[in-house]
Amino acid sequence: MAISTVIAVVGTLAGASITGFLGYRTAKIREEGETARHRSDFYIEKKVETLFDLHAKLAEMDTIVGPYASEEIRSVIELSVQNKELDTDLSTEIVTSEDIVSAMEISGELTRLLAKSRIYFSEDEYEMLEEATKNMFGVSVLALESIQDEDERLDVYDINKDEYLKSYHSATELIQAELTDPIRALDNH
Repeated sequence: MAISTVIAVVGTLAGASITGFLGYRTAKIREEGETARHRSDFYIEKKVETLFDLHAKLAEMDTIVGPYASEEIRSVIELSVQNKELDTDLSTEIVTSEDIVSAMEISGELTRLLAKSRIYFSEDEYEMLEEATKNMFGVSVLALESIQDEDERLDVYDINKDEYLKSYHSATELIQAELTDPIRALDNH
């Protein structure tokens, strides 16, 4: 009887040890999974914030300089500056020095956000976004030159409306896809 008691105690201790080890291991795996999930949530939140801010700044910049990318508007402003015949109020209705200062500030913010978001895009995608911001900056420089005296003009940018619109829409579509495609993938599962 003493041997059967020893066997029962050893069996109970072995069972308790195995159960305790498995419980500990399960808790450890669960904790590691939760830590990884929290870390992933943190980085996804940062990505979404950065891309959302980038998209918002592109849209804000487009609101300011987009109308100036129109060839018709640009021609009227350039004629007024070159000929000094048209009322200068016409050019300031379309683009003001405050708009240009704002566009230049936004351009700086776009550059910062673009650099921050670089890790989320392939090299080709990043170059496309960079091209869009360069076109926006080019349009804002053109707009600035349109309200300056002719001898102060640089004439370094020549952006046409189609090029501007294409790069702007490509950039915003890329960012929207980067933001919405993972959500759509989750919805499909």
